[in-house]
Formats: sequence, C-alpha cells, structure tokens
Amino acid sequence: MSEKKDLKRAAQDVWSRVKTLRSDRGKLYSPEDLEASAAELAQCATDLKLIAKQKSALSAMPATPAKKPKPAKKSKKPAAEGDA
Repeated sequence: MSEKKDLKRAAQDVWSRVKTLRSDRGKLYSPEDLEASAAELAQCATDLKLIAKQKSALSAMPATPAKKPKPAKKSKKPAAEGDA
C-alpha cells in the first residue's frame, strides 16, 4: 500500500477515535472526566497534526520547476499623435 493511503487510513482511525470518545464521554461532566477527555482529544489533535505534516511532505513541491515560465509579452508603443 502506498504511503498516502497509509496516512489516509491513519487519519480515519484518529477521527474514529474522536467520534468514539465524544459518544462515550459526551455526558460526563465531572472535572476529572473533563480533564481526561481533554487530554485524549489533545492527543488526537497531535496525531492529526503529525499526519498532516507527513502528508504535506509527500506532496511537497519539487525543488526545481518542471517548466520554465513563458516570457511576458512586450507591450506595443502607443501611436504618435501627429500621424493622422
């Protein structure tokens, strides 16, 4: 499997953990539960940031451009006013 597919599956797994966490802990309001939930969500956010960096590195722009830019068109000089 390619690296991009592995990263996509990893991101899907993290989002699945977030959904499960929200459904399991959505009704828990004690301070300890809130702190534990916040820590787990922060870990998921860290995991997603890491996956984003890895995916960005895979699709980074090449060091040298593949095509050279076309030269700009030269503008025409306006006609002299006394030519009429």
